[in-house]
Amino acid sequence: MSDQPSPSAYRLLLQLEQQFDYLLETIEAAVSLYEQQQPPTWVFHQTTPTTHWLREALFDMWHEQDQDGRETRNYIAIVAANEELLTAIDAINQAKANFSELLQDIKRASQGHSAMQKPSAQAPPPCR
Repeated sequence: MSDQPSPSAYRLLLQLEQQFDYLLETIEAAVSLYEQQQPPTWVFHQTTPTTHWLREALFDMWHEQDQDGRETRNYIAIVAANEELLTAIDAINQAKANFSELLQDIKRASQGHSAMQKPSAQAPPPCR
C-alpha cells in the first residue's frame, strides 16, 4: 500500500487552506471596520489604545519558538462595538469554528487511514 495521501486527503487539505484564507479575510474585514469606526475602547496595559491593537491581537495566532502549543497570549479589552462590528466579529468566530471542525475531520480521517495501515497493537489472546 502506498504512503501517498488519497485524493480525499488532498481535497481536505485544499478545503483547510480555503477555510484558513476565509478566516484571514473575516479578520481583515472586522479589523478594517474597527479601525474605520474607532469605537470607544479600553485595552489592559495601554493608557491610550493604538488603532492597530485589535489587528495585532486577532492576527496573533502563531506560536513563538519553544512556546508550549497549549499556551496563548492574552489580549484583554472592552470595545463599545455597534451592531455592524459585532456582526463582523461573529463572522470571525464562525470562521474559526468551521476551521476547527475541518481540522477535526482531517484528524479523524488520518486516524482511520493509519489504523488501516498499521497492525493492531493489541496482544494476541493467550494460547491454552
